[in-house]
Amino acid sequence: KMQKGINFILLRKDRKMLLQRRDSKASTAPNTWCFPGGAIDSGETSREALKREVREETGIDINPFFCVELCNLKYPWRQTGKFFICPVNHVKAKSNEGKMKWKTLKEIMEIGELGGKQERILDKLLDFLCNTAYV
Repeated sequence: KMQKGINFILLRKDRKMLLQRRDSKASTAPNTWCFPGGAIDSGETSREALKREVREETGIDINPFFCVELCNLKYPWRQTGKFFICPVNHVKAKSNEGKMKWKTLKEIMEIGELGGKQERILDKLLDFLCNTAYV
């Protein structure tokens, strides 16, 4: 059965986005940079999962209704991820898993391959950033 998940792209006013460096013990995509996320729990909507996962992974409280759905991505493992872009004012993010870093789109593109082949969403992300005065 295909498991459904969410991924989040926290976007600051300076247009930097939060990436997570997965550690060597991660069950999927170890030692890679990626946009963080997690599974949607049973009985949870994708936006409820989004709010919970952002808080769990970063300690930041977001309003999921200000977040924009960007696209879906099918992962190499049996899971799909629904990507959301979320505006944040916070500069600090605490990380429970691996390390976190704020990066520009150019810096993200220079990484090359992201965990779970997430680089497949970068064209859509670029379109979004070019066509919106979102934050």
